[in-house]
Amino acid sequence: MSGTLQINLQITETFGTRKRVVVPAGVRTIAVAANLKSEGVISVATTAGGEAVPVSEVVANGVLYLRNLSDTYTVRFGPYVGGTLHPWGELLPGEEWPVRLQSTTVPRLIAITGAAEVEYQLWSL
Repeated sequence: MSGTLQINLQITETFGTRKRVVVPAGVRTIAVAANLKSEGVISVATTAGGEAVPVSEVVANGVLYLRNLSDTYTVRFGPYVGGTLHPWGELLPGEEWPVRLQSTTVPRLIAITGAAEVEYQLWSL
């Protein structure tokens, strides 16, 4: 059964008493091919190579949501190529972020300084 994902984003900065919206509220609606295909929690170690996000159910492209469940440790994420992680970004403790994927990309997670757990949800487009 096909459906849609709706991603809402607004970025606001505050410095002292000054607060301003730097990216106004926007909604992005994305058509998806099926209901949620894969979800779970990955235990992420600090070892080289990290842990792969299970993306085998993504037929074409997908949307991946990641949330760092650790209260202490940061997790880097990105593709692992030639024995090296090429980070797209970092998830600070408690941080979450959506990422659009191509079917040929298998993101990996590596914890920094201590083991962490990361929740993931994956939709196929």
